[in-house]
Amino acid sequence: MGDTRFKIVVPFYNVEQFIAKTIKSVRLQDYKNYQCILVNDCSTDGSLEICLSLVGDDSHFIVANNEEKKCSLENIYCAIYDHTLDDEVVVILDGDDFFYGRDVLSYLNEIYTKEKCLLTYGSYLNLSTRNRGKFAKQIPVNIIQNNTFRNFQWCASHLRTFKSSLFKKIKKKDLCDDAANFFTIGGDLVIMFPMLEMASERSRYIDKILYIWNDMSDINDHKKDHPSQLRVESIMRGREKYERFDG
Repeated sequence: MGDTRFKIVVPFYNVEQFIAKTIKSVRLQDYKNYQCILVNDCSTDGSLEICLSLVGDDSHFIVANNEEKKCSLENIYCAIYDHTLDDEVVVILDGDDFFYGRDVLSYLNEIYTKEKCLLTYGSYLNLSTRNRGKFAKQIPVNIIQNNTFRNFQWCASHLRTFKSSLFKKIKKKDLCDDAANFFTIGGDLVIMFPMLEMASERSRYIDKILYIWNDMSDINDHKKDHPSQLRVESIMRGREKYERFDG
């Protein structure tokens, strides 16, 4: 079996109620070839202090502390460019969410080794109900083959993972608004549309539950500013699509 190197990127802001459980869900993984990058985005509560006390000198973890607020998408971008190699697999875990079970990384290692994929998206549980999330669906084959992701309903949901090399093929301008600033909301769509288009048949839907989405958190985009989230989605659906990456 292959030995995939994972980089888990955890951007967080004011998550002192949840971050300990988030870190615990990473530490409990039975697959240990990973490094977790925790990015504190100018929290005003005790989130950073909790992180530092829990992580200590554990070499599996890096704690980055922003001096200026960047928001999730820019934090992910900086973490990938600062801390990953092209052959590593990036795993996105929000600071108020959790891995589901101890075998998340070992399962992903099997997928990346056997399938030779560039990207995965998948299935999650809502924390409030423990029901499968409504966006956990497989993208139809005809949508993939015709490269019409931006015309299809959104379903490329948690858990999102991808090769660092694939992410780095996204043009920076396509992560930004018309004023050349990183989008501050809706970052999941912003990064996934280009990567799904480039990965094409080398993307994989994972039906197995790997993620718990904390839908009770007050910092979720749809609770903070759903109209802006919809505006970003409309912008991304109208932008030029990427061609398939054959590398």
